[in-house]
Parts: sequence; C-alpha cells; structure tokens
Amino acid sequence: MKINGETGVFVPNAFTPDGDNLNEFFAPQGFGVSPEGYAFLIFDRWGEVIFESYSPFDGWNGTYKGKVVQNGTYIWKLNYKDTNGKKFQNIGKVNIIK
Repeated sequence: MKINGETGVFVPNAFTPDGDNLNEFFAPQGFGVSPEGYAFLIFDRWGEVIFESYSPFDGWNGTYKGKVVQNGTYIWKLNYKDTNGKKFQNIGKVNIIK
C-alpha cells in the first residue's frame, strides 16, 4: 500500500478468475482517489492493452475479447489524482492463477 498524505492505494499482486466467486476481479482499492483523471490499464506480455477502465469502480475479470486469458503475469498501469488534484502513476505486475 502506498499512502501519500490523504491518499492510499493498494493493488493486489494476484487473482483467481476461476468461477468460484472468490477473488474473481482485479482492481486497485484505495481512498482519497478522485474519479477525475483515473485510468487503469492491463497489458499482455507483448504490450497490448487488454483491459482499460476510466472509473475507480471497475475491475478486470481476467478476460480479453470475451475469453479468459491464460495463467501468467500481466502488467498494469494506474494513473490517478488525489482529491487535491495531485497526479500519481503506479506500474506493477499481477499474476493470474486459475
């Protein structure tokens, strides 16, 4: 978790979109994040964007073009502003385990 003044964001490093209704979606969790300027992107190993959201309320279900992606490591990038308008960018990895 990164805490910057009144803003805190946690991004998990794994999730399991396997249909058991546990840990089915991957999304940052936080407080003090403004919906303005929010962008959350997931990339495959070739750098292709396979998921994008511009709402802090949306998460990725592990699919691309209607099909569940393979187990593996995917890169994510999160751009957001805190409630004071300060910009942040975080980049990391997430593992899909089914």
